[in-house]
Amino acid sequence: MARFLYAVAKAILFWKPLKSYMDMTNPWRIQQLPQLSIHWLALQGVRHLVLDFDGVMAPHGDAEPLPEVLAWLKRSLETFEGKIYILSNKPLPVRIDYFKQHFPGVIFVVSPRKKPYPDGLLKIIESSGAKPNEVCLVDDRLLTGVLATQLAGASAVYITQPYASFKKRFWQESFFALLRNLERFFLA
Repeated sequence: MARFLYAVAKAILFWKPLKSYMDMTNPWRIQQLPQLSIHWLALQGVRHLVLDFDGVMAPHGDAEPLPEVLAWLKRSLETFEGKIYILSNKPLPVRIDYFKQHFPGVIFVVSPRKKPYPDGLLKIIESSGAKPNEVCLVDDRLLTGVLATQLAGASAVYITQPYASFKKRFWQESFFALLRNLERFFLA
C-alpha cells in the first residue's frame, strides 16, 4: 500500500511529463522493444540503457526474452556493451542466471525497493558514474518505470504494446492490463 500511495503522490507532482507519454507524437514512446533504434538513442545522448523485463522483453512470468528481443539485444550490445542493465520488479533467479550465462555483458540490477522508487536507477547512475540524463529506462508502465525515471532525472522510453500471453497467464496478464488502463485513465 505504501508503494501505491507513493506512486500516486509522485504522479501528481510529475503529472504533466507523465501525461506527455500518452501523446502519439512523443518520440519516446514505441510499440515494442525491437522497434527502438539504438542509433536514435545514442543521438539523444543515452549512454546507459536500462530495460524492464516483464512486458518489455517477454510476457509476464517468462524466464527468457522472446527471440525478436534477443536479436535486438545482440545488436544493441554493439553500441552499449557493458552499459545495458535489466531492472525488473521481479528479479527472478532463473532470469539472472539466464543473463549471466548468455549475456554476461548485461548487468542485472536488484533494487531493495521496487519501481516507482528510483533506487535501482540511482544505483546504476552511481555505480556507472553516468549523469542522470545519460541513463534511459525502457518500461511499459507509466506509474512505475516512467515515474521512476522522472524521480531520478533519467529519460524513459514507454512501451505501448507490451508483450503478454493471456493463454499462459490469463489472470496475471489481465491484472497488468487493467493497471496500465487505470494509469492512462488517471493521467488523462
